[in-house]
Amino acid sequence: MNSTFYCNAATTLLQSDRYKKRLDLSKDGAIRKLRSARKQIIDEFRLTLLKDEIDFLENFEESLAHLYLNPKIHKSKQIIDAVTKCQTTVLLEQPGLLEQPTDLPFRPIISGTRCPLKRLVAAALVHKLLEPFPKKVSSFVQDTWGLLRKLPQTVEPGSELISLNVKDLYTNIDNDLSFKAVEYYMDKYPELTHNRLGNNFILRSLQTLQENILYEFNGEVYSQENGCAMRKDYSPTWATLAVGYLEETKLYPQIRHHYPTEIADKFEKDYQRFQDDTLLINEHGISKDLILELFNNLHPQLEFTSENSET
Repeated sequence: MNSTFYCNAATTLLQSDRYKKRLDLSKDGAIRKLRSARKQIIDEFRLTLLKDEIDFLENFEESLAHLYLNPKIHKSKQIIDAVTKCQTTVLLEQPGLLEQPTDLPFRPIISGTRCPLKRLVAAALVHKLLEPFPKKVSSFVQDTWGLLRKLPQTVEPGSELISLNVKDLYTNIDNDLSFKAVEYYMDKYPELTHNRLGNNFILRSLQTLQENILYEFNGEVYSQENGCAMRKDYSPTWATLAVGYLEETKLYPQIRHHYPTEIADKFEKDYQRFQDDTLLINEHGISKDLILELFNNLHPQLEFTSENSET
C-alpha cells in the first residue's frame, strides 16, 4: 500500500462520514478549545475533586489526537487471492503487488494519548467509574474465556449457532441513546455509584468528552459529531451499555411477546455479546428471520447482520 492510496482512503472516509466534520481551526486552536472544556469541568467540580486529581487532569505534555486507518486485510478478496496465489514466503517480494487494493476496508482509529481530555477518560476517573456497570448487562462477555465459560456443555441436536454483528457500532451509536443507557444502569444499580464523585460527574464528563472529539489528519482539524471514537478508553463500556439497554428494554420484551416464558428465559440465558459481536444458541426453533428483524428494529442507526450453522 502506498502513501497516496492511504491518504486518499482517509480523505474519502472523512468526506463521506456524516458524523465527521472539518473545522476551521488550527491544531493550536483545537488544543485551546479542549483545555477550555477541561477547565469548565474542573471548575464545576472543584469542591468535589481532590487536589491530586486536578493536578492529574491538568499537568502533562499535550498534543492533539490524530486519525489513522487500520486496514482490514482479512476482508479484502484481492489480498486473500494474492496471498493464496503467492509463490514466495514474503508477499512484498513482488514489486507493485497490492499497492492499491480497491476492496480494502479500513477501521478509523483516533489516537489521543496526549489529548488534553485524555486523563479525564483515563482509568483513574471516568473509565474507572463506569467500569462496574457493563458486568450488570445480562449478555455481557468480557473476553474469549468468558464466552467459553458461559457456553453450555451440551445442546439439543439440530440446534443453530447464530452469530450477529453490528455494523460500525462505535460510530453509529447515537449519543442520546448512550446517555439514556448510562442513566438507566446508574438508576438500576445505585450501589455502584462512587460516593464522592457521584453520577453527575460521570454524566457531565461524558458530555464534555462526546462534544469534544477533536483530531487532525494531514494538517486539517476534524470533529466527530456523533458516536464514540475508536480507541477511547470508555468506548467499549459506552457501546456495551447502549446495546445492553436496547436488549433489556426492547429485545427481551419482544421475544416474550412472540414466545412462551420458557423459551424467552432460555433465549436470555443463552444470548451473549462481546461489544458488537453476539452469539446465540437457538435450541427452540426461534425463527432466524424474526431474530434478525427484532435486532434491526432496536434502533434506526444500528444494522445487524447474521451468520448461522447447525450444531
